[in-house]
Amino acid sequence: MTTRAETEAEKMQRVPGIEFVDTPTGRMARPVGTGLRVWQIVKALRDFNGDRELLRRTFDWLSEEQIAIAFRFYACFTRCSRAMRSSISRG
Repeated sequence: MTTRAETEAEKMQRVPGIEFVDTPTGRMARPVGTGLRVWQIVKALRDFNGDRELLRRTFDWLSEEQIAIAFRFYACFTRCSRAMRSSISRG
C-alpha cells in the first residue's frame, strides 16, 4: 500500500487558516497572522505542561481560533514534517 503525501494546498484545504512560509529549515505551516509556526505553539503548550491559559497569556496576540487551528493542523499531520517533530520534542 502506498500513501501519497498531501500537497500544501490540500493541507490548507483540510485545515483552513493555515499558511506555509519559507524558513531556514524549509517550508513550515503556521496559523495565518500569527508569526509563529505550528510546532512552536504545540511545543509551548507542552513546555507549559498543558496549561492552555498560560499559553494564552504568554502569546496574548493569538486568538483562540489561531491556537485551535495550530492544534488541528498538528493533529492531522503529525507525520508530515521531521523538522516539526524534532523541534517539538526538544526542550
